[in-house]
Amino acid sequence: MLKPEDLARLEANAGRVIVAYSGGSDSHVLLQYLQANLDRPVEALHVNHGLSPNADQWQQHCEAVCDALNLPLTSYNVEVDRSGSLEANARAARYAVFELALKTGDALLMGHHRDDQIETIFLNLLSGRALLGVQGMPKERELGRGWLFRPLLDRTRDELRAYARSQALAWIEDESNLDTEHDRNYLRQRVLPLLHQRWPEFASTIVGQEQKSARYLEHLEQEANADFARLRIALDCIDYAGFVELPETRAVALLRCWLRNIGSDRNPGSETLRNAVQVLSSKTTESATFDLGGYQLQHFRSRLVLVYRSELRESDSVQLRGEQGRFGAGILSADIVKGRGISVPFRQLNFKSRQGGEKLLVNGHHRTLKNVFQASGYPPLVRDQIPLIFVDDELVGLAGIERWHIPMVVADPFRPPEDAEGCDINWVLERDNRYTD
Repeated sequence: MLKPEDLARLEANAGRVIVAYSGGSDSHVLLQYLQANLDRPVEALHVNHGLSPNADQWQQHCEAVCDALNLPLTSYNVEVDRSGSLEANARAARYAVFELALKTGDALLMGHHRDDQIETIFLNLLSGRALLGVQGMPKERELGRGWLFRPLLDRTRDELRAYARSQALAWIEDESNLDTEHDRNYLRQRVLPLLHQRWPEFASTIVGQEQKSARYLEHLEQEANADFARLRIALDCIDYAGFVELPETRAVALLRCWLRNIGSDRNPGSETLRNAVQVLSSKTTESATFDLGGYQLQHFRSRLVLVYRSELRESDSVQLRGEQGRFGAGILSADIVKGRGISVPFRQLNFKSRQGGEKLLVNGHHRTLKNVFQASGYPPLVRDQIPLIFVDDELVGLAGIERWHIPMVVADPFRPPEDAEGCDINWVLERDNRYTD
Protein backbone atom coordinates (compact mmCIF):
# COMPACT_ATOMS: atom_id res chain seq x y z
CA MET A 1 0.00 0.00 0.00
CA LEU A 2 2.73 2.48 1.02
CA LYS A 3 6.01 2.61 -0.84
CA PRO A 4 8.92 1.01 1.07
CA GLU A 5 10.83 4.30 1.08
CA ASP A 6 7.83 6.09 2.62
CA LEU A 7 7.53 3.48 5.35
CA ALA A 8 11.27 3.72 6.03
CA ARG A 9 11.02 7.49 6.31
CA LEU A 10 8.19 7.22 8.82
CA GLU A 11 10.17 4.66 10.81
CA ALA A 12 13.01 7.17 11.09
CA ASN A 13 10.75 10.18 11.78
CA ALA A 14 11.87 12.17 14.82
CA GLY A 15 8.40 13.07 16.08
CA ARG A 16 5.05 11.37 16.37
CA VAL A 17 3.25 9.68 13.47
CA ILE A 18 -0.35 10.92 13.50
CA VAL A 19 -3.15 9.99 11.10
CA ALA A 20 -5.87 12.55 10.40
CA TYR A 21 -8.77 10.13 10.89
CA SER A 22 -12.23 11.21 9.70
CA GLY A 23 -13.82 7.75 9.96
CA GLY A 24 -14.10 7.44 6.19
CA SER A 25 -12.65 4.56 4.20
CA ASP A 26 -9.45 6.28 3.03
CA SER A 27 -8.19 7.43 6.42
CA HIS A 28 -9.31 4.10 7.95
CA VAL A 29 -7.19 2.20 5.40
CA LEU A 30 -4.20 4.41 6.15
CA LEU A 31 -4.63 4.01 9.91
CA GLN A 32 -5.02 0.24 9.78
CA TYR A 33 -2.16 -0.25 7.32
CA LEU A 34 0.28 1.78 9.41
CA GLN A 35 -0.75 0.02 12.59
CA ALA A 36 -0.04 -3.32 10.92
CA ASN A 37 3.17 -2.40 9.06
CA LEU A 38 4.96 0.32 11.02
CA ASP A 39 7.32 -0.71 13.82
CA ARG A 40 6.61 2.36 15.90
CA PRO A 41 3.56 3.89 17.65
CA VAL A 42 0.81 5.46 15.55
CA GLU A 43 -1.75 7.97 16.81
CA ALA A 44 -5.03 9.26 15.37
CA LEU A 45 -6.54 12.73 15.35
CA HIS A 46 -10.24 13.38 14.66
CA VAL A 47 -11.87 16.76 14.00
CA ASN A 48 -15.59 17.00 14.75
CA HIS A 49 -16.89 19.88 12.63
CA GLY A 50 -20.43 19.61 14.00
CA LEU A 51 -21.88 20.20 10.53
CA SER A 52 -23.73 16.90 10.20
CA PRO A 53 -26.44 15.63 12.56
CA ASN A 54 -24.36 12.44 12.62
CA ALA A 55 -21.11 14.18 13.63
CA ASP A 56 -21.12 12.87 17.19
CA GLN A 57 -21.86 9.32 15.98
CA TRP A 58 -18.88 9.58 13.62
CA GLN A 59 -16.67 10.59 16.51
CA GLN A 60 -17.93 7.61 18.53
CA HIS A 61 -17.19 5.35 15.55
CA CYS A 62 -13.61 6.67 15.37
CA GLU A 63 -13.18 6.09 19.10
CA ALA A 64 -14.42 2.51 18.77
CA VAL A 65 -12.11 1.76 15.81
CA CYS A 66 -9.06 3.16 17.62
CA ASP A 67 -9.94 1.21 20.75
CA ALA A 68 -10.09 -1.99 18.66
CA LEU A 69 -6.71 -1.17 17.09
CA ASN A 70 -5.32 -0.19 20.49
CA LEU A 71 -4.34 3.24 19.16
CA PRO A 72 -4.64 6.57 20.99
CA LEU A 73 -7.16 9.02 19.49
CA THR A 74 -7.44 12.75 20.18
CA SER A 75 -10.71 14.41 19.12
CA TYR A 76 -11.30 18.12 18.67
CA ASN A 77 -14.63 19.93 18.34
CA VAL A 78 -14.51 23.06 16.18
CA GLU A 79 -16.90 25.88 15.32
CA VAL A 80 -17.17 26.40 11.56
CA ASP A 81 -18.09 29.80 10.18
CA ARG A 82 -21.39 29.43 8.29
CA SER A 83 -20.87 32.51 6.11
CA GLY A 84 -19.22 32.18 2.70
CA SER A 85 -17.94 28.80 1.54
CA LEU A 86 -18.76 26.17 4.14
CA GLU A 87 -16.28 23.81 2.50
CA ALA A 88 -13.43 26.32 2.72
CA ASN A 89 -14.33 27.37 6.26
CA ALA A 90 -14.43 23.76 7.46
CA ARG A 91 -11.02 23.17 5.92
CA ALA A 92 -9.62 26.30 7.59
CA ALA A 93 -10.96 25.18 10.98
CA ARG A 94 -9.56 21.69 10.47
CA TYR A 95 -6.09 22.86 9.51
CA ALA A 96 -6.02 25.28 12.44
CA VAL A 97 -6.46 22.23 14.69
CA PHE A 98 -3.71 20.36 12.85
CA GLU A 99 -1.24 23.21 13.33
CA LEU A 100 -2.15 23.51 17.00
CA ALA A 101 -1.79 19.77 17.63
CA LEU A 102 1.56 19.22 15.93
CA LYS A 103 4.78 19.41 17.92
CA THR A 104 8.27 19.80 16.48
CA GLY A 105 9.06 16.96 14.09
CA ASP A 106 5.57 15.40 14.13
CA ALA A 107 4.23 13.91 10.89
CA LEU A 108 0.53 14.29 10.14
CA LEU A 109 -0.60 11.75 7.53
CA MET A 110 -3.68 12.22 5.37
CA GLY A 111 -5.45 9.61 3.25
CA HIS A 112 -5.75 11.64 0.05
CA HIS A 113 -5.47 9.44 -3.05
CA ARG A 114 -5.09 9.88 -6.80
CA ASP A 115 -8.78 10.58 -7.41
CA ASP A 116 -8.67 13.35 -4.78
CA GLN A 117 -5.63 14.72 -6.56
CA ILE A 118 -7.44 14.80 -9.92
CA GLU A 119 -10.33 16.72 -8.33
CA THR A 120 -7.93 19.20 -6.74
CA ILE A 121 -6.13 19.77 -10.04
CA PHE A 122 -9.41 20.59 -11.77
CA LEU A 123 -10.56 22.86 -8.94
CA ASN A 124 -7.25 24.74 -9.01
CA LEU A 125 -7.42 25.05 -12.78
CA LEU A 126 -10.98 26.40 -12.71
CA SER A 127 -10.44 28.79 -9.80
CA GLY A 128 -7.04 30.19 -10.79
CA ARG A 129 -5.72 29.55 -7.27
CA ALA A 130 -2.66 27.61 -8.36
CA LEU A 131 0.52 29.29 -9.53
CA LEU A 132 0.51 26.81 -12.41
CA GLY A 133 -2.76 25.57 -13.95
CA VAL A 134 -1.98 21.85 -13.63
CA GLN A 135 -1.22 21.83 -9.94
CA GLY A 136 -2.50 19.56 -7.20
CA MET A 137 -1.74 18.78 -3.56
CA PRO A 138 1.90 18.38 -2.59
CA LYS A 139 2.86 14.98 -1.29
CA GLU A 140 4.44 16.70 1.67
CA ARG A 141 4.89 20.16 3.10
CA GLU A 142 5.58 21.96 6.35
CA LEU A 143 2.60 22.35 8.66
CA GLY A 144 2.92 24.28 11.90
CA ARG A 145 5.88 22.86 13.81
CA GLY A 146 5.64 19.53 12.00
CA TRP A 147 4.97 18.32 8.47
CA LEU A 148 2.05 17.01 6.45
CA PHE A 149 2.48 13.80 4.45
CA ARG A 150 0.15 12.24 1.85
CA PRO A 151 1.61 8.77 1.13
CA LEU A 152 -1.40 7.45 -0.86
CA LEU A 153 -1.45 9.95 -3.73
CA ASP A 154 -0.40 7.25 -6.22
CA ARG A 155 -3.28 4.95 -5.18
CA THR A 156 -6.81 5.11 -6.60
CA ARG A 157 -10.06 5.22 -4.70
CA ASP A 158 -10.96 1.77 -6.04
CA GLU A 159 -7.65 0.32 -4.80
CA LEU A 160 -8.25 1.67 -1.31
CA ARG A 161 -11.83 0.41 -1.23
CA ALA A 162 -10.68 -3.04 -2.36
CA TYR A 163 -8.11 -3.12 0.43
CA ALA A 164 -10.71 -1.98 2.97
CA ARG A 165 -13.07 -4.78 1.95
CA SER A 166 -10.26 -7.36 2.04
CA GLN A 167 -9.53 -6.35 5.63
CA ALA A 168 -13.23 -6.24 6.61
CA LEU A 169 -12.91 -2.60 7.63
CA ALA A 170 -16.00 -0.63 8.60
CA TRP A 171 -16.24 3.04 7.71
CA ILE A 172 -18.72 5.88 7.67
CA GLU A 173 -20.14 7.67 4.64
CA ASP A 174 -20.55 11.43 4.90
CA GLU A 175 -23.97 12.23 3.45
CA SER A 176 -22.70 15.67 2.33
CA ASN A 177 -20.56 13.86 -0.28
CA LEU A 178 -23.78 13.39 -2.27
CA ASP A 179 -24.53 17.12 -2.37
CA THR A 180 -23.51 18.33 -5.81
CA GLU A 181 -23.88 21.95 -4.70
CA HIS A 182 -20.29 21.50 -3.49
CA ASP A 183 -17.83 21.94 -6.36
CA ARG A 184 -15.74 18.91 -5.48
CA ASN A 185 -18.79 16.65 -5.32
CA TYR A 186 -20.06 18.01 -8.65
CA LEU A 187 -16.75 17.17 -10.28
CA ARG A 188 -16.64 13.73 -8.66
CA GLN A 189 -20.18 12.72 -9.57
CA ARG A 190 -21.03 14.59 -12.75
CA VAL A 191 -17.93 15.69 -14.64
CA LEU A 192 -15.09 13.22 -14.07
CA PRO A 193 -17.12 10.07 -14.85
CA LEU A 194 -17.92 11.53 -18.29
CA LEU A 195 -14.27 12.31 -18.92
CA HIS A 196 -13.29 8.81 -17.88
CA GLN A 197 -15.93 7.36 -20.18
CA ARG A 198 -14.63 9.35 -23.15
CA TRP A 199 -10.90 9.17 -22.31
CA PRO A 200 -10.22 6.16 -20.02
CA GLU A 201 -6.58 7.14 -19.49
CA PHE A 202 -7.18 10.83 -18.84
CA ALA A 203 -6.42 10.54 -15.10
CA SER A 204 -2.93 9.14 -15.73
CA THR A 205 -2.29 11.90 -18.26
CA ILE A 206 -3.42 14.64 -15.89
CA VAL A 207 -1.36 13.27 -12.99
CA GLY A 208 1.69 13.01 -15.26
CA GLN A 209 1.30 16.65 -16.26
CA GLU A 210 0.85 17.63 -12.62
CA GLN A 211 4.08 15.90 -11.69
CA LYS A 212 5.93 17.80 -14.42
CA SER A 213 4.38 21.02 -13.14
CA ALA A 214 5.38 20.12 -9.57
CA ARG A 215 9.01 19.73 -10.64
CA TYR A 216 8.88 23.08 -12.44
CA LEU A 217 7.17 24.67 -9.44
CA GLU A 218 9.91 23.41 -7.15
CA HIS A 219 12.46 25.05 -9.44
CA LEU A 220 10.36 28.24 -9.52
CA GLU A 221 10.17 28.35 -5.72
CA GLN A 222 13.93 27.96 -5.50
CA GLU A 223 14.28 30.91 -7.87
CA ALA A 224 11.74 32.90 -5.82
CA ASN A 225 13.70 32.31 -2.61
CA ALA A 226 16.87 33.45 -4.35
CA ASP A 227 15.09 36.50 -5.83
CA PHE A 228 13.69 37.46 -2.43
CA ALA A 229 17.09 37.15 -0.79
CA ARG A 230 18.65 39.25 -3.57
CA LEU A 231 16.00 42.00 -3.71
CA ARG A 232 15.11 42.19 -0.05
CA ILE A 233 15.74 45.53 1.67
CA ALA A 234 13.80 44.50 4.76
CA LEU A 235 11.21 41.82 5.47
CA ASP A 236 8.49 44.26 4.35
CA CYS A 237 10.40 46.05 1.57
CA ILE A 238 12.09 44.92 -1.64
CA ASP A 239 14.02 46.62 -4.43
CA TYR A 240 11.56 47.75 -7.09
CA ALA A 241 13.97 47.91 -10.05
CA GLY A 242 14.85 44.25 -9.61
CA PHE A 243 11.20 43.29 -9.18
CA VAL A 244 10.03 44.80 -12.48
CA GLU A 245 12.85 43.09 -14.39
CA LEU A 246 11.44 39.65 -13.50
CA PRO A 247 9.21 37.74 -15.94
CA GLU A 248 5.58 37.70 -14.78
CA THR A 249 5.56 34.08 -13.59
CA ARG A 250 8.70 34.65 -11.57
CA ALA A 251 7.36 37.92 -10.13
CA VAL A 252 4.18 36.12 -9.03
CA ALA A 253 6.31 33.44 -7.38
CA LEU A 254 8.31 36.18 -5.62
CA LEU A 255 5.14 37.78 -4.20
CA ARG A 256 3.97 34.38 -2.98
CA CYS A 257 7.39 33.78 -1.38
CA TRP A 258 7.30 37.25 0.21
CA LEU A 259 3.89 36.67 1.79
CA ARG A 260 5.03 33.29 3.07
CA ASN A 261 8.11 34.89 4.65
CA ILE A 262 6.09 37.49 6.56
CA GLY A 263 3.90 34.72 7.96
CA SER A 264 0.72 35.24 5.93
CA ASP A 265 -1.74 32.47 6.82
CA ARG A 266 -4.04 32.85 3.80
CA ASN A 267 -2.31 33.77 0.58
CA PRO A 268 -4.15 35.15 -2.47
CA GLY A 269 -4.64 33.01 -5.57
CA SER A 270 -2.35 33.24 -8.56
CA GLU A 271 -4.77 35.33 -10.60
CA THR A 272 -4.85 37.97 -7.85
CA LEU A 273 -1.06 37.96 -7.65
CA ARG A 274 -0.79 38.30 -11.43
CA ASN A 275 -3.06 41.34 -11.24
CA ALA A 276 -0.85 42.72 -8.48
CA VAL A 277 2.27 42.30 -10.64
CA GLN A 278 0.60 44.06 -13.57
CA VAL A 279 -0.64 46.98 -11.44
CA LEU A 280 2.61 47.43 -9.54
CA SER A 281 4.67 47.25 -12.73
CA SER A 282 2.67 50.05 -14.35
CA LYS A 283 4.76 52.96 -15.55
CA THR A 284 1.77 55.30 -15.69
CA THR A 285 1.33 55.61 -11.90
CA GLU A 286 4.02 57.07 -9.67
CA SER A 287 2.79 55.28 -6.53
CA ALA A 288 0.89 52.21 -7.74
CA THR A 289 -0.92 50.42 -4.90
CA PHE A 290 -2.52 46.97 -4.74
CA ASP A 291 -4.88 45.79 -2.02
CA LEU A 292 -4.39 42.19 -0.88
CA GLY A 293 -7.07 42.26 1.80
CA GLY A 294 -5.08 42.19 5.03
CA TYR A 295 -2.09 43.81 3.34
CA GLN A 296 -1.36 46.60 0.92
CA LEU A 297 1.53 46.70 -1.53
CA GLN A 298 2.83 50.00 -2.84
CA HIS A 299 5.56 51.00 -5.25
CA PHE A 300 7.25 54.36 -4.72
CA ARG A 301 10.54 55.32 -6.30
CA SER A 302 13.07 52.57 -5.67
CA ARG A 303 11.00 50.56 -3.20
CA LEU A 304 8.10 48.12 -3.12
CA VAL A 305 6.69 48.00 0.41
CA LEU A 306 4.15 45.79 2.14
CA VAL A 307 2.07 47.20 4.98
CA TYR A 308 -0.54 45.52 7.18
CA ARG A 309 -3.87 47.31 7.21
CA SER A 310 -3.90 47.17 11.01
CA GLU A 311 -0.73 49.29 11.00
CA LEU A 312 -2.35 52.17 9.14
CA ARG A 313 -3.49 54.20 12.11
CA GLU A 314 -2.45 57.55 13.51
CA SER A 315 -1.11 58.77 16.83
CA ASP A 316 -2.04 62.35 17.67
CA SER A 317 0.81 63.44 19.90
CA VAL A 318 3.36 61.92 22.24
CA GLN A 319 6.38 63.01 24.22
CA LEU A 320 8.83 60.24 24.99
CA ARG A 321 10.81 60.16 28.22
CA GLY A 322 13.22 57.38 27.33
CA GLU A 323 15.18 56.59 24.20
CA GLN A 324 12.45 54.34 22.83
CA GLY A 325 8.66 54.42 22.86
CA ARG A 326 5.46 53.71 20.97
CA PHE A 327 4.03 56.02 18.33
CA GLY A 328 0.89 54.90 16.51
CA ALA A 329 1.41 51.36 15.24
CA GLY A 330 5.17 51.59 15.53
CA ILE A 331 8.17 52.10 17.77
CA LEU A 332 10.31 55.24 17.89
CA SER A 333 13.96 54.86 18.76
CA ALA A 334 16.83 57.28 19.15
CA ASP A 335 20.56 56.70 18.76
CA ILE A 336 23.34 59.15 19.56
CA VAL A 337 25.58 59.44 16.50
CA LYS A 338 28.25 61.86 15.32
CA GLY A 339 27.63 64.27 12.48
CA ARG A 340 23.99 63.46 11.71
CA GLY A 341 20.54 63.40 13.23
CA ILE A 342 19.14 66.33 15.16
CA SER A 343 21.07 68.61 17.50
CA VAL A 344 18.43 68.52 20.23
CA PRO A 345 18.35 65.97 23.08
CA PHE A 346 15.67 63.31 22.66
CA ARG A 347 13.92 64.30 25.89
CA GLN A 348 13.24 67.81 24.58
CA LEU A 349 11.45 66.55 21.47
CA ASN A 350 7.79 65.75 21.00
CA PHE A 351 6.12 63.90 18.17
CA LYS A 352 2.87 64.45 16.33
CA SER A 353 0.95 63.05 13.38
CA ARG A 354 0.58 64.98 10.16
CA GLN A 355 -2.30 67.47 10.32
CA GLY A 356 -1.86 69.34 7.04
CA GLY A 357 -0.20 72.61 6.08
CA GLU A 358 3.14 71.87 7.79
CA LYS A 359 6.35 73.17 6.24
CA LEU A 360 9.99 72.39 6.89
CA LEU A 361 13.10 74.51 6.21
CA VAL A 362 15.33 72.22 4.14
CA ASN A 363 18.34 73.28 2.08
CA GLY A 364 17.45 76.93 2.45
CA HIS A 365 13.80 76.62 1.38
CA HIS A 366 10.56 76.20 3.31
CA ARG A 367 9.06 73.12 1.70
CA THR A 368 5.66 71.50 2.13
CA LEU A 369 5.61 68.08 3.75
CA LYS A 370 4.40 66.58 0.46
CA ASN A 371 7.54 67.85 -1.28
CA VAL A 372 9.79 66.68 1.55
CA PHE A 373 8.16 63.22 1.56
CA GLN A 374 8.54 62.90 -2.21
CA ALA A 375 12.15 64.01 -2.25
CA SER A 376 13.07 61.70 0.62
CA GLY A 377 11.31 58.60 -0.74
CA TYR A 378 8.63 58.01 1.92
CA PRO A 379 5.89 55.86 0.30
CA PRO A 380 2.50 57.67 0.28
CA LEU A 381 0.90 54.70 2.07
CA VAL A 382 2.67 55.51 5.34
CA ARG A 383 3.11 59.29 5.18
CA ASP A 384 0.23 60.01 7.54
CA GLN A 385 1.81 57.60 10.03
CA ILE A 386 5.31 59.14 10.04
CA PRO A 387 6.15 60.86 13.35
CA LEU A 388 6.76 64.59 12.85
CA ILE A 389 9.40 65.91 15.23
CA PHE A 390 8.76 69.16 17.12
CA VAL A 391 10.63 71.39 19.54
CA ASP A 392 7.81 73.10 21.36
CA ASP A 393 5.54 74.06 18.42
CA GLU A 394 8.22 74.21 15.74
CA LEU A 395 8.50 71.39 13.19
CA VAL A 396 12.16 70.42 13.08
CA GLY A 397 12.23 67.07 11.29
CA LEU A 398 10.73 63.73 10.27
CA ALA A 399 11.58 60.34 11.75
CA GLY A 400 13.44 58.04 9.36
CA ILE A 401 12.65 54.44 8.45
CA GLU A 402 16.09 52.92 8.68
CA ARG A 403 15.13 49.41 7.56
CA TRP A 404 13.77 50.88 4.30
CA HIS A 405 16.99 52.95 3.91
CA ILE A 406 15.07 56.19 4.41
CA PRO A 407 17.11 58.51 6.69
CA MET A 408 15.45 61.06 8.94
CA VAL A 409 14.94 64.58 7.58
CA VAL A 410 16.15 67.49 9.74
CA ALA A 411 15.47 71.21 9.35
CA ASP A 412 18.55 73.26 8.47
CA PRO A 413 19.02 75.03 11.84
CA PHE A 414 18.88 71.75 13.78
CA ARG A 415 21.53 69.73 11.96
CA PRO A 416 24.62 69.03 14.08
CA PRO A 417 28.13 69.90 12.84
CA GLU A 418 30.16 66.99 11.48
CA ASP A 419 32.22 66.74 14.68
CA ALA A 420 29.23 67.03 17.04
CA GLU A 421 26.80 64.44 18.30
CA GLY A 422 23.23 64.29 17.05
CA CYS A 423 20.11 62.29 17.83
CA ASP A 424 19.21 59.91 14.98
CA ILE A 425 15.49 59.05 15.20
CA ASN A 426 13.85 56.13 13.44
CA TRP A 427 10.38 54.67 13.41
CA VAL A 428 9.54 51.00 12.87
CA LEU A 429 6.09 49.63 12.15
CA GLU A 430 5.71 46.95 14.77
CA ARG A 431 3.88 43.63 14.42
CA ASP A 432 5.38 41.35 17.06
CA ASN A 433 8.79 42.71 15.95
CA ARG A 434 8.28 40.74 12.74
CA TYR A 435 10.00 43.32 10.57
CA THR A 436 13.14 43.81 12.62
CA ASP A 437 14.69 40.38 12.01
